[in-house]
Amino acid sequence: MRGSCHGDLERGLDLETVGDRSEGLRFEGLDDRGLGTSGPSFASVAVERVTVETAGEGSGGVVLSGIVPSDNSPTPASVDQLDVTTSGTSSPGLVLGSQTSRDRFGDNDNGSLTISATNVDVETNGSGSAGVIVNGIGEGSTDADSLTFLDGFRVTTNGDNSTGLFLNTGTNVDSGSVADTVVGDTIVNTTGDKSNGIVLGPNLGIVDAGSGRESDLTIGTDVFATTTGANSVALVIFRNTQLNVGGSVANPNIQSLDNFNATGTGSRSVQNSGAIDGGATGIVLGAGVRGNISNGGTITSSGPNAVTYDVAAASDDLFELQTGGVVNGNVLAGNGTDTFVLGGLGSDSFDYTLLGTQYQSFETFLKEDSGTWTLTGPDSAAAILPISVRGGTLVVDPVLSGFDVDVLAGATLAGAGGVRNANIAGIFTPGGLGNAANFSVANDLTFQPASIFTRIIHQACGLVGFCWWRGREHCCPSFW
Repeated sequence: MRGSCHGDLERGLDLETVGDRSEGLRFEGLDDRGLGTSGPSFASVAVERVTVETAGEGSGGVVLSGIVPSDNSPTPASVDQLDVTTSGTSSPGLVLGSQTSRDRFGDNDNGSLTISATNVDVETNGSGSAGVIVNGIGEGSTDADSLTFLDGFRVTTNGDNSTGLFLNTGTNVDSGSVADTVVGDTIVNTTGDKSNGIVLGPNLGIVDAGSGRESDLTIGTDVFATTTGANSVALVIFRNTQLNVGGSVANPNIQSLDNFNATGTGSRSVQNSGAIDGGATGIVLGAGVRGNISNGGTITSSGPNAVTYDVAAASDDLFELQTGGVVNGNVLAGNGTDTFVLGGLGSDSFDYTLLGTQYQSFETFLKEDSGTWTLTGPDSAAAILPISVRGGTLVVDPVLSGFDVDVLAGATLAGAGGVRNANIAGIFTPGGLGNAANFSVANDLTFQPASIFTRIIHQACGLVGFCWWRGREHCCPSFW
């Protein structure tokens, strides 16, 4: 049903579609006059006791898009007792609002909008098929308030690249506007690869006193997300989103991170690109909860410890520092075999002396992803935790004669420093990328079959080197 629902109430429907681009139920482009600028008026939009099943590519279940209150008027939109199943690719289960400015919820000024969705069961079974997408107040709206309330959700996605719940309610909150997002009694499960559980979009949890812009976020203790596919994240925090965790921080919007679990290869329970404030205690995981946090944003504590895993347990914890990530405070791992990872894209530097001081009780050191990390710190002969370089480039500039490096296929070791032992199955480029310098290996330098050794012969000429021609130095032609 596209463009044929003018508001009021849709109740007791049982809808099934078979075929591509065949949505189950859609409200589109509605304001308080109905479709566009004409049509019947309504005071609310409600969908109750509706079952929808679609089987086809691009066939979403239920879409409520562009419900816009007029200036100075309130409009409630509600969903209750909704059961949605989709089986095609690119077929989301439930979409509230749109990602285009034309038909987001609440485009006008001075109005108010309440979106209430309760008792919702969603299952999607195709790749690229998100479970639930919630978009927020309209672009350019000023002095417009909105409340998004989600409760009683059970969401399962079984395809690759299929997020369970995406909250995008903070994107367009403008001056003088207040947007509240409340999530309770929600369980999200994703089984596909690269399928995140709950994604907190940009600009959530922020208060800008200067403009009067506020985007509040509350996540209840009964909200859970589990991912089992590879390279998936149970809780994703976008840049410019603020998450206050625990009872020791003012105005917490989530009590703990215990309810987010990722079990697939290369997956993370929490991936932060925004800002997390843990107050005086920092982030503290509960008993038996495996630590598995990736930070490319900022994690802050007013006390000594920013992150504390279950230090008494023998679980194998992991903490990943991505390029651009900042941690203000210590990270304490537990009693198992715990892994510290340098990851992310782009480039950054890391002082190796922080292992054992700021980052405590880690037994394994990894470099992952395609970015470049440069190790810094004083030259040292002391034993240092060995590293396995699994992706991207590790640049070692100090001489660390107690440091062992294992470089896997496709990864690169560079720099102007030194190590104790180097096992190369990838690329070894002494001096660094584009630099001519020496690199020392105190004991064993081992090259595996198919490994690559590159050497800058001359600073200006690179690998082709330089030649003398008629009494002057020139870069050699590449065919020499």
